[in-house]
Amino acid sequence: MQYKHLLLRFLLMIFLAVFLFGCATQPQAAPGVPTAPSPAPGQPAVQPTPAPTATPGAEGETVIAPSQEYSPELKKQLDKIAKIKSYSFYYGEGKPQFEADQWFVKGDKVKIVMFEINAWRADQWIDTVYLDRSTRTGVGYCERREPYRCRDRNRVFDLEYKYFDLTLPMDWIAEIPADAKVSEGGMIDDRFTKKIVYEKGGRQVTLFVDEFSGIPMQVQIMNGEEEFYYFRDMAINAVKDADLVHQIQ
Repeated sequence: MQYKHLLLRFLLMIFLAVFLFGCATQPQAAPGVPTAPSPAPGQPAVQPTPAPTATPGAEGETVIAPSQEYSPELKKQLDKIAKIKSYSFYYGEGKPQFEADQWFVKGDKVKIVMFEINAWRADQWIDTVYLDRSTRTGVGYCERREPYRCRDRNRVFDLEYKYFDLTLPMDWIAEIPADAKVSEGGMIDDRFTKKIVYEKGGRQVTLFVDEFSGIPMQVQIMNGEEEFYYFRDMAINAVKDADLVHQIQ
């Protein structure tokens, strides 16, 4: 009989130990924070909803980042532009022609070699222009060895910048919107091109860009009448700093 009491007491102690151990291992909720309900049998656990990506705006306003991005084909063309450090071309408007001024561009510095010597004022002739686009200033020289007009090839003529304020190829690239369409553009100057089409201010703008470098070679604008600009014989990364400064003669 004594052995039976000892056995029952031993079993009771084991039961109490198991009960107390199970209570101690249950997670405790923080004060004031409700616990999530346990999923029903056979149902997956509820995952927390991720917060949207946001960036701080003006005066503490939260601005959700836009979801619109360039299409893969457009991004592929625009990524090529990063490799361009300088370029040169012959500029024209309307139908392509051989009598065109040649432009050399590197950063904000520009040199224009005119097709023919131009009379700037009564007895002042220039054939070469140097521009600084950052300061919107320009100077001209008569650099050719033409004794009747270029009598002093180092004489500086101050120019009005507005007469040479051209929309350059890289300027056209900067305004391409994310929803522009890309398609095959054919051959221009023996180069394969891509055609980038978009709307701006009620006008349809079409850029024919070099497939290799991504730089525009022709621009077509439809706005009732057709506007046409071309950048012929485009050369990439061949302009040197010395090319953009007048050399004393």
